[in-house]
Amino acid sequence: MDDTNTTVGASNVGSRKRQRNRTKREEIKLKRNRTTTVKSFKNPCSHKGPTYCCSEINLGDVQEIRNSFNATNDKIQQDIKLCHFLSATAAERKRSIKNQPRKREFAVAYFIPKRLSKKKIQVCQAMFLRVLNICKDRVRRVAKVCFEGKIPKELRGGDRISKKHTHTKQNIRQFLDGLPAKESHYNRRKSKRVYLDCSLTMRKLFNLYIEQCAPELKTTKFDMFRNIFINEYNIGFSSPASDCCAQCMRLKYLKNKERDEDANKKIALELTMHKKSANAFYESMRSLSENSYTFCFDLQQVQPLPRTPINDSFYSHQVSLYNFCCVDIKAKSPTFYIWTEDQAGRGAEEIGSALFHHLNSLTLTDIYTLRLFCDGCGGQNRNSYIIHTLYYWLKFKAPTAVTEIIITYPVRGHSFLPADRVFGRVEKDLRKHPVLILKSDYETIYKSHGVVRSLDSGEENSWKIYNIKALEEKLKKMNGISDMKVISLKKATTGNVSVCGFQHFRFRTGTEKYTTLSKPQSRGILQSDWKVRVLESQRGIPEKKKKSLGNLLTKQFGNDWKNDKNLAWYNDLLHRQPINNMEDETAEPCDCLSEENAVHI
Repeated sequence: MDDTNTTVGASNVGSRKRQRNRTKREEIKLKRNRTTTVKSFKNPCSHKGPTYCCSEINLGDVQEIRNSFNATNDKIQQDIKLCHFLSATAAERKRSIKNQPRKREFAVAYFIPKRLSKKKIQVCQAMFLRVLNICKDRVRRVAKVCFEGKIPKELRGGDRISKKHTHTKQNIRQFLDGLPAKESHYNRRKSKRVYLDCSLTMRKLFNLYIEQCAPELKTTKFDMFRNIFINEYNIGFSSPASDCCAQCMRLKYLKNKERDEDANKKIALELTMHKKSANAFYESMRSLSENSYTFCFDLQQVQPLPRTPINDSFYSHQVSLYNFCCVDIKAKSPTFYIWTEDQAGRGAEEIGSALFHHLNSLTLTDIYTLRLFCDGCGGQNRNSYIIHTLYYWLKFKAPTAVTEIIITYPVRGHSFLPADRVFGRVEKDLRKHPVLILKSDYETIYKSHGVVRSLDSGEENSWKIYNIKALEEKLKKMNGISDMKVISLKKATTGNVSVCGFQHFRFRTGTEKYTTLSKPQSRGILQSDWKVRVLESQRGIPEKKKKSLGNLLTKQFGNDWKNDKNLAWYNDLLHRQPINNMEDETAEPCDCLSEENAVHI
């Protein structure tokens, strides 16, 4: 949820989401007025005589006259059509009966046209009303107009009730417009849906409105308040946040706790500057420049293999499936790099290799600058190995026109990226599939959202892992990378690449200088001298996890699961010997959870 505060009235624009379900009262009303289908039509009579020939009317005739009658929603136009289906004549016989109401002045004959011959068949009143699905009083009023030789006109008084409540509705709108709200991270430009505090409900809002409104408005009904809330506003109630910034929460707590006015202002200023620094990252990501291409990359949370809903899976070890996503800032056309833990870990070499493959697959016509955005996880994104990868690509693999790469890291705790929107769409689909057995099952779901590249799959779009850490032999580590917000790599006309780090998103102190990372002995050497080779993508899993995984497979698929051809991959995995020099992907220090004390704008 975005921390930027706004009001409901300031953001109530654009399209709205699906309306809420109808109440039980509304459903009954809709069912009462709903037109029955032709299939459910039943003949109410069995007239076969010379006067009423109801038995000659079939379902085709009923469908034909209904389509003609319901072609328009205008009541007057429908009444004019009714005049063609009935005949009103003066009553021929009038008898006076004691204690009986006055007899009608005219008699009505009802006709239904045949579908093919267009011949009008006279039917009884019950049949006529059932065919058109209208009430007797309406037909009687139209017949009276025909008998008087007039044309049906609109005589209804119109809406005389809503004008009485104009002042009440306007007060409700003013109340809703002034409510404090927040926009969601997932908002689109055309749909400005805002969210109220998670502690509120529609009934609580109504009670708050009644408490503060004028005495003459305290009789307002909840149904009126609910209809305006649902139909005129695009607002909802937020869910309790689970990924809040630790520094934001700490400063908010201290601000509410502090009673000293000067100390409170100091804390409020620190909180404001922290939020401005966080917003500077998003403003930088949204800014577009000519002849540049912008994309972000991020690693999704680990997905389990097999994915199963049984209770034992919660306590069992499963094979981890990793998904690395590269996508543009509009969250369109994502590319997924997928692998499992028996192939590789999720450290800097895996992330750097996937990023290297993605850079090589881009079509960069007339592009001079690449802008990259990612979170600040030190073990994966914010480290010298990723900078070395970008250095190597820019020096040897980049198109001639590309002369600069800019990678930007967010403020810790405020690292929502467009890739997270893609992950949200994927996880929404994953929830619909409680059972996923193989890696290919996951790939099928990911393919519905973007391009899937599987590690060492043998396919054309597969990718490989390179020994990126070997670049340390030629390149120096970048000092102070954990404090940098922006890192720029520039290629000169001579082909040399220089690097510079900045501690602020927009401001420059003037002390930053571009320097080369190449070690003295590696300057001027050819690409073939850089020992970047492909690593083996098969390492196995620990013995403890094998035992737990085997027990889970037995509980899910039975004792004979090893004979199942669909589960042959698991059987091979359990018999594979793990490589002893497996590196722990969490060995690199990660600073994405620690707090920042400085302000970076």
